[in-house]
Amino acid sequence: MSCKKLNNSFLCVIFVIFLQCLLINNVSGIRCFQCSSLNDSKCAFLTQDDMDSPYLVECPPFYQDFWNDEKHEMFCRLMVQTVKLNQTMTRVTRGCGWVKHHKPCYRVISEVKKEQICQCFEDGCNASKTSNLQATNITAIFALCALFMSKYFY
Repeated sequence: MSCKKLNNSFLCVIFVIFLQCLLINNVSGIRCFQCSSLNDSKCAFLTQDDMDSPYLVECPPFYQDFWNDEKHEMFCRLMVQTVKLNQTMTRVTRGCGWVKHHKPCYRVISEVKKEQICQCFEDGCNASKTSNLQATNITAIFALCALFMSKYFY
């Protein structure tokens, strides 16, 4: 085999390796809102429209469990706690989770505390759903107004 063919083969292999490096996707984690209303009251009112919020942070792609050497894929979690002691206090905590529950949402209730914990698997999914509800309400109001106007004015 001539040197020219060897050089071409070598360059071809280098080029293929270079292309593979360019095409490999970086492993990145899900982006979740991470905050607590105990520290910042704005945390309680984040909506899915707040995708530019400083609270929307990328989670690590995996949690390494050192006890049993398992890797857990991260997801988003929303926890609403209501504690009844001298007064009733509600706290909203948003963050990354790694131990999945078999239900998307579940409740834990005791004499002094109620918790609702939900898990989800898309960027920013642990926001409040109020913006969607408000949009639905506004649409319904416009539809009723249009219906009313069409019956009485046309």
